[in-house]
Amino acid sequence: MRIYAVFGDNAVMIEYSYEHARYCLHKYFRGAHYTKAFGSIAEATAEATDHLWEIAPLNRAIPEFLKPGKIYFANKLPLNTQGE
Repeated sequence: MRIYAVFGDNAVMIEYSYEHARYCLHKYFRGAHYTKAFGSIAEATAEATDHLWEIAPLNRAIPEFLKPGKIYFANKLPLNTQGE
């Protein structure tokens, strides 16, 4: 089973359906964006999480696991309250 990750300058997403991934890519993702296929959910999540670390503001909390079908917008992630 293939898993698809969608990457953009403003968000990431994990998706099981290539067609839905492409639809969301063009509708919600801004700037440089692309879709990449993976063999497992763990691989897709790891790369998508790394991408979120690159694009998210420093004061945002990055989730450890990304739910398939949900778009994670970098500027809408919860504020990181650790250390306060």
